[in-house]
Amino acid sequence: GFTLERVGESDTVTIAPNTNLDMVLEIGISIQNLDDARVDVNEYILPTDLDPIEFSNAAYSAEDCEVSGVYGGTFQSGTPDVPKTNIIGMSNVRNTYPFSLDFEIKFKNFVNTSTGDTLTFAQTLTSGSVYEEEKKLDGMSFINPDDPDPNNPTIPLESFIVEPVIKTIQDTVDIPLDGEDGWIFSLGVDVSDLDFSSLKADLDCSFPPQTQEIAGVPTGFEGMSFGEVILQFTMYNQIKLPLYMDLTVKGYSTTGDSVRVFVNADLGVPQFTGDTAKTFIQLSSIGTVVNTYTSASDPEPSVSDTIFATDTTNTILDLLTLNPSEIVVDANAGIRGFGALEDNAKFWGEYYLLAPFSVRMDTMIFIPVNSTALDEFPHDTRSRMRNAIQELTMTSRIINGLPVGGELAILLSNRDVFPLDRKLETLEMMRDSLGWPSTDELYIVNSCSTLTPSNPDMYIFSLMNDSSECVDGVAYLIRSGNPDSVFSFVDTLFKIILPDPVSLVPEGTDPPPTPGMVDVPGDTVAITGLDTNRVALLTSLGDKFITTRTQLNGTEGNVVFFSMRDTLEIKSFMTFELQSSGLFESSEDELIITFPNGGEEFQIGETVTVTWRSLGENIGSSNVKLFSSTGSNPDVSENEIWTSITEESIENTDSYVWNLESADVSDSLWLRICNESETVCDRSGYFIGVTNGGNQNPGGGLAGQMTNSHSIPIYGSRKNDKNK
Repeated sequence: GFTLERVGESDTVTIAPNTNLDMVLEIGISIQNLDDARVDVNEYILPTDLDPIEFSNAAYSAEDCEVSGVYGGTFQSGTPDVPKTNIIGMSNVRNTYPFSLDFEIKFKNFVNTSTGDTLTFAQTLTSGSVYEEEKKLDGMSFINPDDPDPNNPTIPLESFIVEPVIKTIQDTVDIPLDGEDGWIFSLGVDVSDLDFSSLKADLDCSFPPQTQEIAGVPTGFEGMSFGEVILQFTMYNQIKLPLYMDLTVKGYSTTGDSVRVFVNADLGVPQFTGDTAKTFIQLSSIGTVVNTYTSASDPEPSVSDTIFATDTTNTILDLLTLNPSEIVVDANAGIRGFGALEDNAKFWGEYYLLAPFSVRMDTMIFIPVNSTALDEFPHDTRSRMRNAIQELTMTSRIINGLPVGGELAILLSNRDVFPLDRKLETLEMMRDSLGWPSTDELYIVNSCSTLTPSNPDMYIFSLMNDSSECVDGVAYLIRSGNPDSVFSFVDTLFKIILPDPVSLVPEGTDPPPTPGMVDVPGDTVAITGLDTNRVALLTSLGDKFITTRTQLNGTEGNVVFFSMRDTLEIKSFMTFELQSSGLFESSEDELIITFPNGGEEFQIGETVTVTWRSLGENIGSSNVKLFSSTGSNPDVSENEIWTSITEESIENTDSYVWNLESADVSDSLWLRICNESETVCDRSGYFIGVTNGGNQNPGGGLAGQMTNSHSIPIYGSRKNDKNK
């Protein structure tokens, strides 16, 4: 308050014009020891500055996948807690304001599938309190809340939509007046690995390409033309995404020609989770037919499309008519478009050739790619078979239900090499397959008059141990060289004639059956046999290989029809003519020189490893002796004409290192090996040449080093002892 004093009544106060009455007040206040201020707090939503978690509009690339949009999905159920999976947690939610706050945050992309509730965290936080909590996403939906219909989305997700709300609570509180400031509210969000059972996305993904080689296709189908054949792929798809499949079927002939058939198709997509769509892709002479079934149980296709072949495209008929020796299928598949990726969904397929089919064919000969290996017979069994079997006869009844006749032969060889025929081009292709240089030739000799040790142009001991093992009529494969050498033999053990069918189903017959199919099969009885020469080949030392050679006669321009009902029935029994003494006698021990066995040429001073085989129960544990002779065709049993190489008996290890320092230059150096008592002996099949390193031609014209003589000792069979 303030007071103005009055002037006296007799005083005169003059107030000039425009004069103001001014008053200056100065107020001071001092409050001592005041700690708090009591304030009223109203409800108020605090502003938050939370940047959205955005997705790039550009396509994502990950392991051959282009993801141009994610639309939603479903989280997997039953995920583990260690390690943490499908968990969102609030951590270090802290309130340092001097009053309580209501906190709530909604993750609007995560919705409870059964209740439709949005994933929400809520908590009242007193001053100075900290809040932490985790929640599982198992089984929840992942949606775009801005989409008009999140269950059938059309708008891709561009960001996580998170709505935090931090609100003061109406209250009266005492606020400390300590001069401090910086009150804060903080929060942290922890997201573990997310495991989805399904994802809806717009994808362009290619699966790893697959190559299937269909090797081992029998050769010999030249001259066959198909009337029709169908290759059918059946693909099953559980993935609710548009899948495409690209196939390239390539056939390669033995001459290097090739035919390619291309297949491009979209696979059916199931409408419902757990269902399976089906797609038929059928290749035939007309082109490609694609039938799509939304569900594998549907009786009729939802989409049917035929891609007709043109003059510039190949069909499966063209490929098989090529007579391919190898077929390769290159497969590419992928996802292209919008759909749902679901857990445990897959796609798979199968393919098969539809038979029967009709063909016109010339005479065809074919041999399976894989033969049957026959191990060397045990010595006792081999000896009994050779001594006891005089003849083996096989009687067969053949009922041929194939629409053509022909013959079936059982072939034997010491190598897994069987030429289809004796044509020059066939042998050239076999030479190339063996990896030989083009300068080498492969040819066939079947006369033993050519295959003799005395022939300077032929080396036989790469296969035989003695010229007596040669059998006239057997096909011996010869590799050219200096000299030529016997590579292997191929012999026919048995041959069975396949009779022509008595009659075929005539034209004009309504199916079933189909015209050209067998109406009445052929039926005949054939007798074939093995003589002692073939038994000797079969039981010769070393492994053998057996295969079949099938010849089908031509149809003379007519169409015949092969079907799954065609059969070939062969019923056989064998008759053995035996010599009883050979059957029950025990086998005798044998020693057989394998290298050098004759025809080889060495220099004086050269070191040669002599090898032999010991056959029998006792001979392997007996000591042996090695001898040489320069006589002309020395008798193995005449001890006096043989000179010792080893000086004394040596341990039988089937090999001996022989130093030719003491050898003489000779045109006829023979080898002999015997047991210690010299009752079991063997002589080299022919003489060996020894030179002093000059340009000589010992051995009756055997020029130079023998081809294969050091590297391929292929064992034959021969019995030798001094009493035989």
